[in-house]
Amino acid sequence: MSRVGFQLNLSFPAEAHHVAALRDVVVQAVRQAGGDDQRARDFAEQVAALVGESATGQPRDGQVTVAIDLGPPLRAIVGGRTVTLDPE
Repeated sequence: MSRVGFQLNLSFPAEAHHVAALRDVVVQAVRQAGGDDQRARDFAEQVAALVGESATGQPRDGQVTVAIDLGPPLRAIVGGRTVTLDPE
């Protein structure tokens, strides 16, 4: 994976239907960093699961914040928890 040097910060309502949109953003981020399609989808699923856990139990007007660092290594930080995709 290439050195992109980019960080994306997102904040959105803590509602489950936003998870699918975030999954697509993460897939594109991994592709942008040079990851192949399968790694992109696998990593996006891990991040989506973490976002889903963070959104569960939030008040209806709560927010979920996600930071995606295109590193390398590529990292997603959700509610203080980090998922990392190490370079191949």
